[in-house]
Amino acid sequence: MKNLGWLFFVIILAGCEQGESDDQPLKLEIIKEEQLKFSRETAKEFIPNPDSAKFRNQIGECGEVSYKEADSDYVPFQRFIVLSKDIVLVENQTDQKQFELSWKSACTPSWK
Repeated sequence: MKNLGWLFFVIILAGCEQGESDDQPLKLEIIKEEQLKFSRETAKEFIPNPDSAKFRNQIGECGEVSYKEADSDYVPFQRFIVLSKDIVLVENQTDQKQFELSWKSACTPSWK
């Protein structure tokens, strides 16, 4: 009888652990989507006409954005990096050498 009690205890613990691990991939996907959304919203603050922004090829804080200039012409897709909520580098708005160094440092491992 004592062994039967231990068996039920082990089965209950195993069931609890299984339930938690099933939720983990879902939680990870939610976190990734929130990170992408945060990066897009932050990048919008650093471009003209943020409502016109179109994003593609985004991995984490790095990606590409196209947007309308003040004269209503669309800027072709430019790479961007969100370093913090106050610092966003957009390829055509940043010194090219500095942007490339920042891109290699912050984004290249993610894009490989």
